[in-house]
Amino acid sequence: MKVKIYARLKEDLDCIDANDMMELKEGATLGDACKKAKIPFALRHLHIISVNGNIEAMSYPLKEGDKIAFIGIATGG
Repeated sequence: MKVKIYARLKEDLDCIDANDMMELKEGATLGDACKKAKIPFALRHLHIISVNGNIEAMSYPLKEGDKIAFIGIATGG
């Protein structure tokens, strides 16, 4: 199954192909996509992660063609 990935630093994610797609096994969850993108569990709360524009639980079952957005929260100083 393939899902579309939107990420600020796509070039740092070697799991995304030239069409901004990530390959996952059937039955994969949003948490599986985070693991594949190497977003550490402890840092997931510091990102906005949505599926098709909606914030979903890490247990959310993905389906072919879903659109996932990984957006890091900027910090000031």
